Amino acid sequence: MRNAVVSCILATAALSFSSDLTSAGISRTIIGRAAPQSAFRPGAARIGPSSVPRLHTAWTYPIGSVTGSVATDTRVFLNQVSARGDLVVMLDAQTGKVLRSVTAASLHFSPDALAYAEGRLIVAGTKTTIAMNPETGKRYWSAPAGATSLNVIGDTIYTGKYCQNSADVCSSAASYAISLSNGRVLWEHAGAFAEAPDLVGGRLYQVVGRTGDQTRVYDPRSGTLVAELPYGALWLGDKYTIYAYALVSPQPGAKAAKRGWLGRISSTGKPVWKLDVGIVWPGSAVLDHGILYVDSNRFHPGVIAVKGSNGKIQWGANLGKNLLLRVANQLVFVLDPSKGTLSVLNAGTGSVLRQILLLHSAGVFPGRAFQALLLQNDTLYAIGNGVVALRP
Repeated sequence: MRNAVVSCILATAALSFSSDLTSAGISRTIIGRAAPQSAFRPGAARIGPSSVPRLHTAWTYPIGSVTGSVATDTRVFLNQVSARGDLVVMLDAQTGKVLRSVTAASLHFSPDALAYAEGRLIVAGTKTTIAMNPETGKRYWSAPAGATSLNVIGDTIYTGKYCQNSADVCSSAASYAISLSNGRVLWEHAGAFAEAPDLVGGRLYQVVGRTGDQTRVYDPRSGTLVAELPYGALWLGDKYTIYAYALVSPQPGAKAAKRGWLGRISSTGKPVWKLDVGIVWPGSAVLDHGILYVDSNRFHPGVIAVKGSNGKIQWGANLGKNLLLRVANQLVFVLDPSKGTLSVLNAGTGSVLRQILLLHSAGVFPGRAFQALLLQNDTLYAIGNGVVALRP
């Protein structure tokens, strides 16, 4: 349930072309192929309102199904599935060139989750998490703590492990807090935690249970349980504010799907305000400068912008369902995973400034050809069965 979380299918190709079409004042670019902001790149054009017309494909990496991804200023790391086995691939962020790949055999486990912090690449499998130098391959430490989801906050790695059908995975399902510097397990909680926790309001909020219908709240240092809430959610906020984007996954045999909601949550766990978002699953949510941008299906599938202080809708755009969202520099990037349409919106008004169609072939995730949208520095990455990197 992370922004990101978690989360990949794209076109397989070798040849690219682009052309601009204009309809009703919206520039549509077709880009086709056959079969946290840091210091940006010196001399690079910043992605912003003035550079939207120049947004173009910088490079593509059209090989293999990608199930996990992390981008830094200079590198893109992929958890790639291939016929020869899973591997971790490191690409040059500027050119897309493959710089290094690490196989599951050399790791001694199949990689399930990736994270990056303080020059260290964190790779997790169902029973082990390691930290390594991605440039040299040197392993700093290994911890007997498996994960399928990672979130690095400060000097601590927080984990989650998805558990559904595998008895081997479910028997060892737990959430861990691991020291980034030395790999020591600081504390752990047994149970099926689909995602790593989020730190909001000074507490860790983590969804628990196979159906994800509960949240546990912990002290981030000691791991002490502070509260339990009777709903699961994607948790957003800062040191002082807490927001919940609570969606209900479709249950087998259910007569009808349940409607989700967005709300600001008090320190006691009760909503200060609550807004119906309709039937949405899966969904994305981003908080930027006090405005919440979320996947919504109140009347039509699309994205809405909601003022965090009072829950009032600022604008809405009917752009499809199950969207992937990123927000930066007064722009909202909205990717329709099934159609491959990337829409660039004005964050203040919701007006569509440009649409880019990423042509693709169907992937192994039916109806969801793209699985991740990353924004790092001056580059936007659409990820799935490969990578499309776009920049001004």
